[in-house]
Amino acid sequence: GPGVRYRAAVVELGSFKAGTNATFDDARRVKLRNAAMIDEWTAKAARSGAQIVVFGEDYADSGWELPVGAQNVYAEPLPQPGTVSLCSDVWTSRIPLASALACIARKYNITIATGLGDLGPCVRNISPFTREQFPCDRAIGLTAFNSIGVFGPEGNLLAKYHKTHLARMWNVEYEPQWAEASPPEVVTFNAPFGVRFGMF
Repeated sequence: GPGVRYRAAVVELGSFKAGTNATFDDARRVKLRNAAMIDEWTAKAARSGAQIVVFGEDYADSGWELPVGAQNVYAEPLPQPGTVSLCSDVWTSRIPLASALACIARKYNITIATGLGDLGPCVRNISPFTREQFPCDRAIGLTAFNSIGVFGPEGNLLAKYHKTHLARMWNVEYEPQWAEASPPEVVTFNAPFGVRFGMF
């Protein structure tokens, strides 16, 4: 609410990069290496008294250079935000990166916001510039979104946001591996320290 004071940390790092033709095991290793870096920097943020730490776009999955075609291997089907802790063996096997991030948030009693890929239902909208459909794996009916996940100190997913204005210039798509949510999402979440944040 008004007058609430809090301390935030912002960390901008380069990710461990995705390889081409990656398997799910390859992707898991890369994502968990990025999670280990998040752990290290979250510890520093917590020691400095931060209540929330924010990492960059695409950071946790493997950065903005994720190869086209690898997005569904690196993205994870994030659950809907709620009160359930994702820091458990049940979630580790299904969404290893999100579970690791949830455990880090719980370990340091802090809120973590970071870029990562989210798998969700295919979208029907088309790129306003290329006039082509966004990627979709028709066999499983899923597409990958360039997303932000927010993990709370209880290990739960507080919010998730799908980017709606992908980087492009005229007819060049700089993020052709991701789908674009439509209509644009406006997502808010209440942090445990009494502040409401928005992502749009």
